[in-house]
Amino acid sequence: MGIAFIKDLLREIKQSFGRFFAIFAICFIGVAFFAGVTASSSDMKSSSDAYYDDYNLYDLRILSSIGFDSEDVNQISQVEGVENVFASHYLDLLTTVDEVEKAVRITSLPESDGVNSLKLVKGRLPEADNECVIRYESAVDLPAIGDEITFSKGEESEVDALLEGGENLEDEIANTSYTVVGYVYTPVYVSYYIDSTTVGNGTLSYLVFVNDENFKSQYYSEVYLNISGAKDFSTYDNDYFEYLESYEDAILAVGDSRFEERYNSLVSEIEEKREARLATLDDEIYAQVVANLTSIYQSYYPNRDVSDMIAPYIEPNYQKALAEFDYSLVNEPFDQALTEVEDRISNYTWLSLTRNESYSFVDYKQSANRMGAIATVFPIFFIVVAGLVCLTTMARLVDEQRGLIGTYKALGYSRFIISLKYVLYALIASMIGGILGCIVGLKIFPYIIINAWNIIYQIPDIVPANHTILSIIAVLSLTLTTMIVTIIACGETTAEVPSELMRPKAPISGKKILLEKVGFIWKRLNFTTKVTMRNLFLYKKRFIMTIIGIAGCGALILAGFGIKDSIRSLVTKQFSEIFHYDLVVSLNSNLDDESLNSLTSDMDSNLLYTDYLLDYGYTETASNNDKEIDAGISIVSDIDAYKNYLSFRDRKSHKKVNLTDEGAILSEKLARDLGVKVGDNLTINDANGAPITIKVSGICEMYVGHSIYMTANYYSSITGEDLGVNRMLVKLPDSEDETINLVSSDLMDREQIKALTFLNTNVEHYENMIKSLDIVTYVLIISAGLLAFVVVYNLINVNISERIREIATTKVLGFYNFEVGMYVYREIILLTLIGGVFGLILGRLLHMYIMTTVELEDVMFGSYISAKSFVLTYLITFIFSLIVDLVMYPRLSKIKMVESLKSVE
Repeated sequence: MGIAFIKDLLREIKQSFGRFFAIFAICFIGVAFFAGVTASSSDMKSSSDAYYDDYNLYDLRILSSIGFDSEDVNQISQVEGVENVFASHYLDLLTTVDEVEKAVRITSLPESDGVNSLKLVKGRLPEADNECVIRYESAVDLPAIGDEITFSKGEESEVDALLEGGENLEDEIANTSYTVVGYVYTPVYVSYYIDSTTVGNGTLSYLVFVNDENFKSQYYSEVYLNISGAKDFSTYDNDYFEYLESYEDAILAVGDSRFEERYNSLVSEIEEKREARLATLDDEIYAQVVANLTSIYQSYYPNRDVSDMIAPYIEPNYQKALAEFDYSLVNEPFDQALTEVEDRISNYTWLSLTRNESYSFVDYKQSANRMGAIATVFPIFFIVVAGLVCLTTMARLVDEQRGLIGTYKALGYSRFIISLKYVLYALIASMIGGILGCIVGLKIFPYIIINAWNIIYQIPDIVPANHTILSIIAVLSLTLTTMIVTIIACGETTAEVPSELMRPKAPISGKKILLEKVGFIWKRLNFTTKVTMRNLFLYKKRFIMTIIGIAGCGALILAGFGIKDSIRSLVTKQFSEIFHYDLVVSLNSNLDDESLNSLTSDMDSNLLYTDYLLDYGYTETASNNDKEIDAGISIVSDIDAYKNYLSFRDRKSHKKVNLTDEGAILSEKLARDLGVKVGDNLTINDANGAPITIKVSGICEMYVGHSIYMTANYYSSITGEDLGVNRMLVKLPDSEDETINLVSSDLMDREQIKALTFLNTNVEHYENMIKSLDIVTYVLIISAGLLAFVVVYNLINVNISERIREIATTKVLGFYNFEVGMYVYREIILLTLIGGVFGLILGRLLHMYIMTTVELEDVMFGSYISAKSFVLTYLITFIFSLIVDLVMYPRLSKIKMVESLKSVE
C-alpha cells in the first residue's frame, strides 16, 4: 500500500502540476516576503552592531564644562573596566567651497585600532600634519582628493578666545590649510546629520579628521571610552546599557576628585595670560611714547636723527602714559573670563553619555524598528490571502476527484489515509515553496532594503543575524496554513458514503438573482451579460474567495504606496501648510533693549529678511499620569501676528484652533501620548524648571516635535512672570543655499545671536528618508503584485477547471474562441473590479494601522494617501488580472469539446 500510495501521489502532482505550482508559488512568495522583510530589521541591527564592534564605537562619551587635561585622561584610563580611551579635540570652523561658506568640524584622527576608528572609503589616511580626511557622504559635494581646504574662525568674543585658546586660529591649531588625502566612514556618525554648531549657518556640512598634534590646546574637548566586555552584548539590548551603568559612577567620581586642581589650573592659566598681556602692553606704551616724541621733534628738525634730543623726555612721558592709561579696558576680558570660570566651576560636572544619547545611533535604530513594525503587519496579510487561495485550490481538487475518493472508500481505505494524500500534496508544494522562498527572501529582501536605507546611512557591510527561528516560523506558518485548509477541504467530501461520491455531484440549482427582479434593467441586458450575472451569484463561494484574494493583494499594494505618501505629505504639510517661517534665531540671554533694537533695526532695512517675529521658547517636561515627555514650549506675545507664522488647525476638519488667554494648545501627538484632551489639565515645567498646571484649550495638527503654545498673558497669569523674548521666527525670500549662506554670515557675526536653526535642514532629512522608502515601497508593491498575479492566475485556473464542460458546451454551440474567452473573462473582470474596490477600503485601514505602528517618538506620520495612489493601485490590480487572462487564453482555445463533455463518464 505504501508504494502504491506514493505512486498515486506523484501521479497526481504530475497530472495537476498547474495547481501544484500555484500552491508552490504562493508559498514561495509569501515566505520570501515574510522572512525577508522581517529579517531586514534584525539584519539592519546586526550589521550596525558588527560595524560598531569592528571599529570600536565608544561605549561611553565623557563631557566636561571645562574640558579635560592629560591628567584627567590618565586617571580615567586607570578606572577598572576601562579598556580603551580616546581623548579628542575639535573645533567648529568655516571653509569656502565653490564660493559657498560651509560650517565644518575639524577633529582628532582616531588611532587605527582604537576607539572610533575610521573605515577608509577611498584614498589614504593622513601621514603629515597638513593632511586630512573627510567623512564620506554620497549626497554631499565634497572637496576632491588632492584639493587644499583652508579654514577660518567664526566671530567670537574676547572672553571666549581667552577660554578656548586664543584670538587667532593660529593660536588654536598648527595648520589652517590641509590637503585632502582620503574619504572615510566613522561609526560615530552613521546618519547624514553630524551636529549643530554656533558658526556658519548653524549646521555642520563636513567632518574633517587631522592628526591630533595640530591642536595647540592642552585641554581635550571630549573623552571616548570602550568598556571591557561590552562587545559581548548586542548594542540594542537593554542589558548592554545596564552593563555600562555599573562603570559610570566610578568614572564620574574621577571628575569629582579633580575639581580643586582643575579650578586652580584654569585660574592660573588666565592670570598668566593677563600678566603676559600687561607685559606686552607696557612695551607697546613705551614704543608709542617714543614714536610720538620722534614724530614731534622731526616736524621741527626734518631729515635729522632726533634720538639724542628725545632721550631725556622718554622716561617722564612713559611714566605719565602708564599713570594715565585705563588698564580696566585690558583687564575687563580677563576678569570676565575668571567670572565665566567661576560660573562653569559652580556647575562643574562630568557628564557620561551612552550611544543612546547620540542622534546618529538613535535615528538608525528607529529606522530599523520601523522596518520591524512593517514586518509585523504585511506577512499576516500574505498568510491570510495564501490560505484562502489554497483552500479554493484544494477544495476544487478534492471536488474533481469525488469518484476516485468514493472508490478508495469502497475499497476500505479510511478517511485519514484518503485525506493524507491531499494533505501530503499540499505539504510538499508548500514545503518546497516555503524553503526556497525563505532562502531567496533572506538573501534578496534585506540586501535591497538595507542598501535603500544606506542612502541616508553609512553601514558598510551587511552582516546577517541568525534567522533559524524566523525561518522555521515563516516556513511552518505557510505550510501549516495550507495543510489546515486542505484538511478542511477534505473533511466534507470524505465524510460522504461511497455510493454518493461515485455519482456526479448535482449541479447547484439556479435561483433568481436580485437583479432579475429589477425588470427595467434586466430586460436591457443581453444574453451573455445575464449569464455572467447569474454565474457570479450562483457560485457564491468562488465569488467571495476571488474578491477576498484580489482585495487582499490590492490592500497590500495600496499600503505600500501609502507609506511613501504619508511621509511625503509630512514635509508639505508641516513645512508649508503649518509652518510659514524659514529660520529660528536663538538670541543670547540677558540681551538689553538697546542691543535688541539695534538687531531688529538692521533686519528691518535688510532685504534678506522678508519678515520676523519675536517670541520666547524653551524646552521642558510635560507630564500626565506619571508619563513625562519633553516638549518645546512657545510663549506668544502677538497672537494676530503669530497666525502668519504658524497655522493652528484640526488635522481632520482643518478648522482653525484659536489660541487664547484661557489655555494652551498642544500638538496632536503630544496630547495623544499623554492621554489628554481639550478641557483637561496638564502639568509642565516653567522656564525656571518649576512645575505649573495648565489647561488644554485646543489640539492642533503637528507632525514633527512635541509642542505647547500659550499666550504671554496666560503664562504670566499662572507664573506671575514676564519672560520677554529669546528668539525670532524669520521669513526669508527663498530657501536656496546662497540665501542661507548670506543670512548665516550676516547673523552669526552679531553678538546678539546665539544659534540659527534653518527649517530647510529638516526638510532635507525627510526628503532623504523618502528616497530610502521609495525602494522599500517598491519592494512591497512588487511583492504584493506578484502575489496578486499568482492569486488571480490560480483563481482563474480553478474557475476554468470547474466549468470545463460548460465551456466545451459553448464551443459546441458555435462560440468563437474569443467569445468563449469573454464568456469566462467577463466574470473575472467584474470580480476584479469589485475586489479592487474592497482592496482600496481594506488597504486604507491597513495603511492607517501601519502608520500608527511605525511612528517615531516625536514624529506623527499621519495617514494620507494621494488620489494617484488609489488610482495606481486599482489599475495595477486590474492590469495583473488582464495579464493573467491573456496567459490563460491559450488554455481556453485548446479545450477539446468531445473529451470535456464526456468527462463525467
